[in-house]
Amino acid sequence: MIEQEQPDVFGYTVFCDDIRQETTGKLIYIGVYHERTMVVHGTFPLTLPRLSFAISTLQKIGSVSPTIKIRVFAPGDPDDAPSIEAEAPVAQDEADLKANLIDVPEAQRKFVTMTTVMQFDNFQLKEPGLIRVKADIGDKRYSIGSLRITAAPKSP
Repeated sequence: MIEQEQPDVFGYTVFCDDIRQETTGKLIYIGVYHERTMVVHGTFPLTLPRLSFAISTLQKIGSVSPTIKIRVFAPGDPDDAPSIEAEAPVAQDEADLKANLIDVPEAQRKFVTMTTVMQFDNFQLKEPGLIRVKADIGDKRYSIGSLRITAAPKSP
Protein backbone atom coordinates (compact mmCIF):
# COMPACT_ATOMS: atom_id res chain seq x y z
CA MET A 1 0.00 0.00 0.00
CA ILE A 2 1.25 3.48 -0.86
CA GLU A 3 1.16 5.92 2.04
CA GLN A 4 -0.09 9.35 1.07
CA GLU A 5 1.69 12.52 2.16
CA GLN A 6 -0.27 14.83 4.40
CA PRO A 7 -1.26 18.20 2.96
CA ASP A 8 0.65 21.33 4.00
CA VAL A 9 -2.42 22.65 5.86
CA PHE A 10 -5.38 20.83 7.37
CA GLY A 11 -7.60 21.01 10.42
CA TYR A 12 -10.76 20.02 12.22
CA THR A 13 -13.35 21.44 14.62
CA VAL A 14 -14.93 19.89 17.71
CA PHE A 15 -18.44 21.30 18.23
CA CYS A 16 -19.87 21.02 21.74
CA ASP A 17 -21.95 22.70 24.43
CA ASP A 18 -19.03 23.77 26.62
CA ILE A 19 -15.24 23.59 26.85
CA ARG A 20 -13.35 23.82 30.13
CA GLN A 21 -9.63 23.82 30.78
CA GLU A 22 -7.96 22.00 33.66
CA THR A 23 -4.99 23.50 35.48
CA THR A 24 -2.88 20.88 33.69
CA GLY A 25 -3.86 22.43 30.36
CA LYS A 26 -6.12 19.56 29.28
CA LEU A 27 -9.37 20.55 27.60
CA ILE A 28 -12.68 19.01 28.67
CA TYR A 29 -15.33 18.87 25.95
CA ILE A 30 -18.89 18.71 27.29
CA GLY A 31 -21.81 17.68 25.08
CA VAL A 32 -19.85 16.89 21.90
CA TYR A 33 -21.83 16.68 18.66
CA HIS A 34 -19.93 13.61 17.51
CA GLU A 35 -21.87 12.83 14.35
CA ARG A 36 -21.63 16.44 13.13
CA THR A 37 -25.36 16.94 13.65
CA MET A 38 -27.30 18.96 16.21
CA VAL A 39 -31.01 18.23 16.57
CA VAL A 40 -32.81 21.20 18.12
CA HIS A 41 -36.26 21.30 19.70
CA GLY A 42 -38.31 24.34 18.91
CA THR A 43 -38.90 26.54 15.90
CA PHE A 44 -36.51 28.78 14.05
CA PRO A 45 -35.23 31.34 14.72
CA LEU A 46 -33.92 30.13 18.07
CA THR A 47 -31.17 30.84 20.56
CA LEU A 48 -28.74 28.25 21.94
CA PRO A 49 -27.71 28.96 25.54
CA ARG A 50 -24.07 28.25 24.62
CA LEU A 51 -22.17 26.83 21.67
CA SER A 52 -18.44 26.07 21.76
CA PHE A 53 -15.87 25.34 19.08
CA ALA A 54 -12.35 23.91 19.42
CA ILE A 55 -10.76 24.72 16.07
CA SER A 56 -7.43 22.98 15.37
CA THR A 57 -5.24 23.83 12.41
CA LEU A 58 -2.01 22.13 11.44
CA GLN A 59 0.58 23.76 9.18
CA LYS A 60 3.66 22.05 7.80
CA ILE A 61 6.91 23.34 9.32
CA GLY A 62 8.68 25.63 6.89
CA SER A 63 5.49 27.11 5.43
CA VAL A 64 3.76 28.41 8.55
CA SER A 65 1.62 31.52 8.16
CA PRO A 66 1.98 33.79 11.22
CA THR A 67 -1.75 34.55 11.38
CA ILE A 68 -4.90 32.56 10.77
CA LYS A 69 -8.23 34.24 10.19
CA ILE A 70 -11.11 32.10 11.47
CA ARG A 71 -14.52 32.57 9.87
CA VAL A 72 -17.71 30.96 11.21
CA PHE A 73 -20.72 30.90 8.93
CA ALA A 74 -24.12 30.27 10.53
CA PRO A 75 -26.91 28.70 8.48
CA GLY A 76 -28.11 31.30 6.00
CA ASP A 77 -24.88 33.34 5.95
CA PRO A 78 -23.65 34.15 2.44
CA ASP A 79 -20.11 33.02 1.53
CA ASP A 80 -18.77 36.58 1.85
CA ALA A 81 -20.41 37.50 5.19
CA PRO A 82 -19.60 35.19 8.12
CA SER A 83 -21.39 35.66 11.44
CA ILE A 84 -18.06 35.52 13.29
CA GLU A 85 -14.52 36.51 12.32
CA ALA A 86 -11.43 36.29 14.50
CA GLU A 87 -7.67 36.39 13.98
CA ALA A 88 -5.39 33.96 15.76
CA PRO A 89 -1.60 34.35 15.82
CA VAL A 90 0.48 31.23 15.22
CA ALA A 91 3.52 31.02 17.48
CA GLN A 92 6.05 28.66 15.91
CA ASP A 93 8.61 29.61 18.57
CA GLU A 94 6.12 28.55 21.26
CA ALA A 95 5.53 25.26 19.43
CA ASP A 96 9.31 24.71 19.28
CA LEU A 97 9.61 25.42 23.01
CA LYS A 98 6.88 22.88 23.82
CA ALA A 99 8.50 20.30 21.53
CA ASN A 100 11.84 20.86 23.29
CA LEU A 101 10.22 20.44 26.71
CA ILE A 102 8.85 17.01 25.81
CA ASP A 103 11.99 15.95 23.89
CA VAL A 104 10.51 15.67 20.39
CA PRO A 105 13.47 15.23 18.03
CA GLU A 106 13.71 17.90 15.30
CA ALA A 107 13.41 15.23 12.59
CA GLN A 108 9.95 14.29 13.93
CA ARG A 109 8.62 17.87 14.02
CA LYS A 110 6.49 18.07 10.92
CA PHE A 111 3.58 20.38 11.80
CA VAL A 112 2.77 23.35 14.00
CA THR A 113 -0.62 22.78 15.63
CA MET A 114 -2.78 25.59 16.92
CA THR A 115 -6.09 25.17 18.70
CA THR A 116 -8.43 28.12 19.07
CA VAL A 117 -11.30 27.80 21.55
CA MET A 118 -14.34 29.93 20.83
CA GLN A 119 -17.42 29.98 23.07
CA PHE A 120 -20.61 31.91 22.46
CA ASP A 121 -23.47 32.50 24.85
CA ASN A 122 -26.90 33.05 23.29
CA PHE A 123 -25.85 31.79 19.86
CA GLN A 124 -28.51 32.78 17.31
CA LEU A 125 -29.74 30.34 14.66
CA LYS A 126 -32.01 31.91 12.07
CA GLU A 127 -32.68 28.68 10.20
CA PRO A 128 -31.63 25.04 9.88
CA GLY A 129 -28.56 24.23 7.79
CA LEU A 130 -24.79 24.07 8.25
CA ILE A 131 -22.54 25.94 10.62
CA ARG A 132 -19.31 26.09 8.59
CA VAL A 133 -15.86 26.86 9.97
CA LYS A 134 -13.25 28.17 7.54
CA ALA A 135 -9.65 29.28 8.06
CA ASP A 136 -7.86 31.80 5.87
CA ILE A 137 -4.19 30.83 5.91
CA GLY A 138 -1.89 32.71 3.59
CA ASP A 139 -3.86 33.33 0.40
CA LYS A 140 -6.06 30.23 0.69
CA ARG A 141 -9.30 29.41 2.51
CA TYR A 142 -9.64 25.97 4.11
CA SER A 143 -12.77 24.17 5.32
CA ILE A 144 -12.05 23.19 8.93
CA GLY A 145 -15.39 21.69 9.94
CA SER A 146 -19.15 21.84 9.79
CA LEU A 147 -22.12 21.05 12.00
CA ARG A 148 -25.57 20.29 10.56
CA ILE A 149 -28.43 21.97 12.45
CA THR A 150 -31.80 20.29 12.05
CA ALA A 151 -35.15 20.48 13.80
CA ALA A 152 -36.37 17.46 15.76
CA PRO A 153 -39.17 15.60 14.02
CA LYS A 154 -42.61 16.63 15.14
CA SER A 155 -44.42 13.96 17.12
CA PRO A 156 -47.71 12.73 15.60
